[in-house]
Amino acid sequence: PAYSRARKPADGGAPGCPAFGGDSVPGRPPDVPRPMASIMPGLHSPELGDHRVVWWDPACLELGVRTSIGLAQTRILEADDSGRASAAGAAYETWKARRAESRERGGTPTITVTPATEWSRSEDDVAGADEVRIVESGWQGPRPRGRRFGILVHVLLSVVGLEDDREAIDAHGVVQARLLGASEEERQAAVDAVLAALVHPLLRRSAAAAMAGRCRRESPLVIRMKDGAVLESVVDLAFLEDGTWHVVDFKTDAELEPLVAIYRRQVALYALGITEATGLPARGVIMRV
Repeated sequence: PAYSRARKPADGGAPGCPAFGGDSVPGRPPDVPRPMASIMPGLHSPELGDHRVVWWDPACLELGVRTSIGLAQTRILEADDSGRASAAGAAYETWKARRAESRERGGTPTITVTPATEWSRSEDDVAGADEVRIVESGWQGPRPRGRRFGILVHVLLSVVGLEDDREAIDAHGVVQARLLGASEEERQAAVDAVLAALVHPLLRRSAAAAMAGRCRRESPLVIRMKDGAVLESVVDLAFLEDGTWHVVDFKTDAELEPLVAIYRRQVALYALGITEATGLPARGVIMRV
């Protein structure tokens, strides 16, 4: 339709609506000309489609009226003769109860995972624990005490190459000691301890296995026990030799004896998990570094 016709309503007014004036802008002074683009109140026909649109005259509406808070509360408290609100409230309460039940069920763990180091402190027997061997790395130097030194040794044993020489190990030691805030004494002792471990016959065998792709270091391991318990761990080193896995766990304790039973159960768990995962026999070894 033409522009002028698009801005003017249809004749006859809008059904069910009061009589509209000629301006859709509230508060416009009567002596101000109405722009051609201004839409007049009334029933309009769109350019496309056969539907109709009513453009209201704002003068017919009570605009800017603030609802009384007391009136709103009164309406809320009015009797619900139809029962519509009561039914909606009951449906909401049912939904809320079901949601609470679903959340409770969802919050119940279906699997509880326990660190193998924690589980090994229990009194439960582990098959093969008595067969776990204990070997000494051969390092006889002064041993710093404290948790930080043990962490430094373990970190170095996880990052150095099995064929690394002192220079390479020392370079790793500088970086790791700085990250841990270790002293120079701790760094030197850790480098000496790691070098002694790498030249031990057990780790020379692991180095040979690594050359053939049969050595794993810092490997995550998940063990499912017969009672359904799930244990998680990280194996320091394991290598395959003549069809048998040799599982090595490094310990830096000044004295192993107070915790040796716990350590045996821990390493036996690792061997059990590797046997279940590979189908091959596994033997546990504790190396005191």
